[in-house]
Amino acid sequence: EDEAKRLLDGMTASLSELRRRHQTFDPLNPSSPTNKRQSTGHPSSPNAAASEEEQRLRFEQLKYTRKIEPELPPLQRLPPQIPKPLPELPLVQFNASQPALQQCRPQVRHARIAASSAQQSLHRQAVAQNAVQVKALKCLRRCADAERRVARHSDVCEASSPVQVSR
Repeated sequence: EDEAKRLLDGMTASLSELRRRHQTFDPLNPSSPTNKRQSTGHPSSPNAAASEEEQRLRFEQLKYTRKIEPELPPLQRLPPQIPKPLPELPLVQFNASQPALQQCRPQVRHARIAASSAQQSLHRQAVAQNAVQVKALKCLRRCADAERRVARHSDVCEASSPVQVSR
């Protein structure tokens, strides 16, 4: 019982000391006794325990400092903002028109893509046929040139006098 009474008396004294320091604490007054720092020696010196206690007390005091901030404005809804009008550009006006919007519909786009692919297919076929015709003409020209050369060579051979070889 005596030990419990001693513990209670110590806690009561500690609480009363803490209340007194809290009431007398003035963070803005540098000359207040709680704000003065005492220089301590090396942490391993005998005053190290005392300085740790002072530091702990100082941190306790800093818990109670008030942070002075301006009051927040009341929460209010902002007035509705009027949207800015679109710029008067021809491209913007065209894109907002009904025919331009109709062109972008999925069914119209699919039909346009199908027509484009059919057109490309026809173009590829025409190009392939043209290539075959160009190659055939080139072969015909080569054959005609070869025939002319053969004919010219045979004319040259006939025109020249035959040499008779005696045996």
